[in-house]
Amino acid sequence: MSQRPPISRDLAIVGASGAGAFGTRPRLSTGRAVVPVVYGATVGAASLLLAGAPVLALAAVTTASFLLFLFLWVRRFRPQLSYVDPGLLFQFVILLYSVFPLVAIWFYDYQFGQSGDDRLAQIALDDDIISSVWMCANLAMAGFGASYLAVRSAKMPIAPVSTNAVLPVLWISSLFSGFVLVIMYFLRGGGEYMDEYLFFADLPRYLLQMLNINTALFQAAVFGLFICYFRTRPTLAVAIGVIVCLLFLATTHARAAVVIVGAGMLVAGDHFRRRFSPTVLAGTAAAGLAFFLVLGLLRAGTVTIIDAAGRNEFMALFVTALDIRQLYITGSTLDMNANLLVSDLLRLIPQQILPFEKVDPATWYINTFYPGYAEAGGGLAFGLLAEAVLGGGGVAAFTRGLALGALVSVSFNFLSARVSLWRLIIYMWLFTNLYQSFRDTTFTLIGRFVFQFGPAVLVMVLLYQFIAPRGVRALGRPEPGVGHARSI
Repeated sequence: MSQRPPISRDLAIVGASGAGAFGTRPRLSTGRAVVPVVYGATVGAASLLLAGAPVLALAAVTTASFLLFLFLWVRRFRPQLSYVDPGLLFQFVILLYSVFPLVAIWFYDYQFGQSGDDRLAQIALDDDIISSVWMCANLAMAGFGASYLAVRSAKMPIAPVSTNAVLPVLWISSLFSGFVLVIMYFLRGGGEYMDEYLFFADLPRYLLQMLNINTALFQAAVFGLFICYFRTRPTLAVAIGVIVCLLFLATTHARAAVVIVGAGMLVAGDHFRRRFSPTVLAGTAAAGLAFFLVLGLLRAGTVTIIDAAGRNEFMALFVTALDIRQLYITGSTLDMNANLLVSDLLRLIPQQILPFEKVDPATWYINTFYPGYAEAGGGLAFGLLAEAVLGGGGVAAFTRGLALGALVSVSFNFLSARVSLWRLIIYMWLFTNLYQSFRDTTFTLIGRFVFQFGPAVLVMVLLYQFIAPRGVRALGRPEPGVGHARSI
């Protein structure tokens, strides 16, 4: 007699993607071990030797470090892996968040005036303090690149043979969670970015958690639709992506949601339709970067080129690290809460069972040093750079990069090892949100998965078990030919 797909299997997949994912251990040959060590040592030595160097020299070394990683990545993983790769993405993120500010500092000749971040007025901007922050970025690149080259396996994820049974689950989840997002937009009465921030900050913690899971559910369902339709109906997949981006632009002032959906379309199109060439990817990256910066300028109410160079996402994160560095030198951070250094681990423990208040680094920074801005509803991104500076500098940056590279590699190895739609959805979420590990705290995605995205995927798994018709096989077995798409 036919049976409904076993719930234990799908639940195991969702649960294993969190903790069990980190147990995968690919074999490491002597040749594979030497290259990562050489990369880490070369980039690390260059980072240490360029203390106090001019900003353009620092930018050139970061660019060379990225290109060296790209060369070694090609030698190690091509043609098995696509250029749309999480390791390349994260290294490119470090490149952007490092080179963009350095070039801006050179462009303004260290004097930003009214065109730069207001915090720059109280920072003694010279080559020493700039190179000390840059060194943390480059050492993070060295650590991440070394462990990624050593641990990552050369295996692409593969789409399931049939996804028709799960399509109702994906449509129900996306329409319901999207409806909730629209309702919340009207309840808060629209408004500007600061009004949106203050509205959600005043909500009870349990309600805010439920809304975060709802947003994750929407994202997970949209990713699932991308996976299902890019293979068979790419025009419909693109239409879904465009509609979702317009929905986010209309109901929220956050650029991240739009960027994540756009990145999800890119990953799904490359992995499950046709692989994109480096030329196409370079053009897409340039267009996406320009769009990201323009959205930020429009949100700030200005569209001048001068402001684009001095006031942007990349500059803000770098200035935070510069500010923390100066505060660290002057001893202003000596009385910081020790919990800051393990904030990512504490995020996994509910506040109700802790004997002390959890401290978020970004919240501590703005409340301690810019209380007026905090009271007005403002916020400042903290990032891996500021974390490393606060934790001791270059050693902390290299260690964080090393640990993150290993964690990311093992996670993607696990998610690519078995044919499962649920794993693919988690794969796309981790891929498109990986940049948050540099923009936010280093291991922020662990907490976000445990309390937001993991429960959202679990909701869809349970819904699938409830409505899946009898006789339908569990989502598995690869589509013939998928995973070896042609290049364009």
